[in-house]
Amino acid sequence: MPAALTLTKKAYFDKVKGAWWGKCAGVTLGIANRGRTAPSTLHYYSPIPAQHAAGVGLDFTVVWLDTLEKVGIEVADTDLIKAWQSHLDYWQDEFGYAQWNWAHGLEPPASGTYSNWFHNSTGGAMRADIWSLLLPGAPQVAAAFAARDARIDHGMEGVWAAMFLAALGSAAFFLTDPRALCVIGLAMIPRNCRVARAVKAVLDAAFRANEWLAAREAVLKEVGNPNFSDVAQNMGFFTIGLLYGFQDFETALCSAVNCGYDTEFVGGAIGAVKGIFYGYEQMPELWKQPLGEMFIPGPGLHDLPLPDSLHDIAERLATVGMRFIEAYVPYLALLEETAETPIDTAPMPSPTAPEEQAPTATDVSLNGEPSQETAVGPSEENLPTSPTEPTPTPEATDLPSSAPAETEGSTAVSMSGSATTPTDVTQAIAWADNRLVKPLLVYPPYLMERRVGPYLLSLDAGEVFAVSHLQPKSFQLAIANQGQEPFIGKIQVTVPPGWQITMPPGFGNRQVIAPQGRLQTGFTLTVPGGQGVIEIVNPLTITLLPESGAPSQSAQFLVPGASCWWVVGTFENAETEGFDRVYAPESRPELYETYTGRLGQIVRWERRSFPELVLDLEPLFHGSPGVCYGQTTVYVPTERPARLVAATNSGVKVWLNGQRVLARFERRPFRPTPIGSVWGVDVLLKPGPNRVLVKWVRGKDPFSFALLFADQEGRLMPDVGNTKW
Repeated sequence: MPAALTLTKKAYFDKVKGAWWGKCAGVTLGIANRGRTAPSTLHYYSPIPAQHAAGVGLDFTVVWLDTLEKVGIEVADTDLIKAWQSHLDYWQDEFGYAQWNWAHGLEPPASGTYSNWFHNSTGGAMRADIWSLLLPGAPQVAAAFAARDARIDHGMEGVWAAMFLAALGSAAFFLTDPRALCVIGLAMIPRNCRVARAVKAVLDAAFRANEWLAAREAVLKEVGNPNFSDVAQNMGFFTIGLLYGFQDFETALCSAVNCGYDTEFVGGAIGAVKGIFYGYEQMPELWKQPLGEMFIPGPGLHDLPLPDSLHDIAERLATVGMRFIEAYVPYLALLEETAETPIDTAPMPSPTAPEEQAPTATDVSLNGEPSQETAVGPSEENLPTSPTEPTPTPEATDLPSSAPAETEGSTAVSMSGSATTPTDVTQAIAWADNRLVKPLLVYPPYLMERRVGPYLLSLDAGEVFAVSHLQPKSFQLAIANQGQEPFIGKIQVTVPPGWQITMPPGFGNRQVIAPQGRLQTGFTLTVPGGQGVIEIVNPLTITLLPESGAPSQSAQFLVPGASCWWVVGTFENAETEGFDRVYAPESRPELYETYTGRLGQIVRWERRSFPELVLDLEPLFHGSPGVCYGQTTVYVPTERPARLVAATNSGVKVWLNGQRVLARFERRPFRPTPIGSVWGVDVLLKPGPNRVLVKWVRGKDPFSFALLFADQEGRLMPDVGNTKW
């Protein structure tokens, strides 16, 4: 039986090389304007480079490639984390928070989500194209690999964007219609997530024949965010490049990058997809030539032999890709080019008359051809269904070996689009079938798993991960017996000294878990003040005690502790004079003191716990301008210099051990990162307790604040914490 899809090895390599060069071109075009939120008018590189620009996304690709060459197709997230720790020294934004979580022993998905204000940023999506290149014609499998990759340092939208891009790029090896590709990408992510809403906003604007600037405004109206690296809005700008620039390489790159915001990511993403469309040989020489042949690493890439050239990277990617295709894409045949093999050419975007450059109201089928049956725009009815309701595909079958199945009697389709009989690709492949990725769309963000012999233990911390002194914390425990013998015995949960645990009645009695059976229960932890101590991370141990006398088996789970603060307020902040005005807590900060608040009431210090580094202080201000104060004790094991960062979007003053070290009032978008922050100051932390007093000054906008401690290079310190009163 012939393969559903065929692709010559020469054409596959040409498209992989085109994607790599296209990504380099997009990064080079966009990197100079990264963070700019106003539209630009670029038409070409400015200035014209002598080599491609170094970029974080390029470095990740090289490290991931080296890892895949070593560990093979069964790569796990732990392999990627180890490679990152060995070869990449990038700590900005989500990268820094993820590594801070790894240092605490937290694993995906918690490592990407917990206390990571940037988990919805672009860092995971910028790596997604490698899975497209390794898995051509397999959108579902590419999306699944991209999800597991992105979850090591992202959550939610940061993961959905990676899945969307990986699926779209995988399909782009065989389809060129941008609307059809968007449908496939949307089928892999939650229907109403912000990434999907951004893409739909551009589809709607294009359907209405709006200009690209109007499409840009539609994206910002729908999902706009002050964080320039927020992935949803940047995925909207990527879609602008795809839909408004499908007639040529230059227009696609410039339309996307000229939208602004995270232009490095957007340029690299659209460049990679356009490179797949065209292949290296048909990419414009004007855009290839200035990039040179040498790979230019970024400052954070280390302890890894540098590739010989850009061509070398593409060749290695294609070599690894052949192994992935053999394992995960059984319906795709890679052919040697012979005299009988049709000459493979990169499928160019369909010729478009000038008046038809914007997508029309004609609906498209997934092979990129206009449908003759309908003439409707991208309404809700035409977009993919929710992840719990996979898009119906009559030709779809079960998915063996983690890949869409080959349909009996399907026609082979070559790279050039030729086929033995007239048919579209979707008769062979269920392109928009999301059954493989559905489980990835509903994962709990704080689910931890451990395998002990034949038993799989799962502990779900719910929506709030950290344990607090002031609030009971509930967990859901599940034990799956995947062995052939029943478990009969007791199950014991051990917590730190002084903690109290409440189990369901009868849980301490004899338990039976049948083969292939599952036990599920819940328990609640309470940490009484003055009795239990909460550390930065805290162990919970689950022990299985068989009646048969067999050795007991244990698994340990780590949960973080909430930060402990004393807060008081609110005081007056009329006409922003509250920043300079000295209120009583500055001269009398003792916790037993009382003060007069802005309404003439008596206010006192109150204990508050905060589950993440970014503190939710709006309840203190009651939605209006004012001044509040906070105190916390930061514990440090040894004396050390540090970078104290009191990140906010308004005004803040900080005293460390009685000395004022920071005073700044500036309205700017909140960005809690220690690297390059204007809210940072160099300090010396003494061993043991360090007392911190903070003055929070809220203006008219909601107040945001985070207290961070990093080393001089901006690496967050994992052993510095304030989880004790």
